[in-house]
Amino acid sequence: MHWSSLIRQWLTISASTTMVLLLLSIVDTPDQVRHFQTYTELEDAFELVSQLKATNHQIQQAYIIDKGQRIELPLEAFDGGPFAAPIQKLQREWEAILSTPLPSPAMDTHNFLVSLTHQRIVRYRAYIQFIEHAITNLQLLVNLLEANFVDDAQKDRLLNLYR
Repeated sequence: MHWSSLIRQWLTISASTTMVLLLLSIVDTPDQVRHFQTYTELEDAFELVSQLKATNHQIQQAYIIDKGQRIELPLEAFDGGPFAAPIQKLQREWEAILSTPLPSPAMDTHNFLVSLTHQRIVRYRAYIQFIEHAITNLQLLVNLLEANFVDDAQKDRLLNLYR
């Protein structure tokens, strides 16, 4: 396919609002260099250069002008592979991510408070178990003291201390 027909085909595909100026110099025959320019989207410009490389056209120079700045396109970066499809896929992924609503701050606060309350419950349960265990041990000491201590004065003083 001739380069001019590729460019005409591409012009029918790319109709958009955010445009850059693409300028190409293509070696048509050993003695003839043709210059081409068109307004297109940046992604479409990359796709066109890549398609021209894929069809073995010898691109001498390619650059874009965007917002008054000239940007030289590194021709070695174009291997003939598609540009538009991966960029569109990436765009759809980002749009999906950006369209996902963020959780409301009230919900985050609510979830945080619920989580904090659960942590406190676990901590208080452990503390209650520790106190119940200490009470059980003290009760055992009281029972041992009552059963084994003979001196009533000292026994009463220790029992009052444990109770």
